[in-house]
Amino acid sequence: RIFHVSSLQDTARDDFRKLASAIYLQVSTISQALIFVTRSRSWSFVERPGLLLVSAFVIAQL
Repeated sequence: RIFHVSSLQDTARDDFRKLASAIYLQVSTISQALIFVTRSRSWSFVERPGLLLVSAFVIAQL
């Protein structure tokens, strides 16, 4: 157990809602973070994103 979270391997067969929640969180985070990759013309880590974009990403994840 890391961060006091139970493993999904043990509970995936028993609790479908936990697995669905984990998949939803993963998909929503990746789709929100995709804007950092698609906004730049070169490598995404070369150009620093603006403060407004980072703020919008953080607020959307809350």
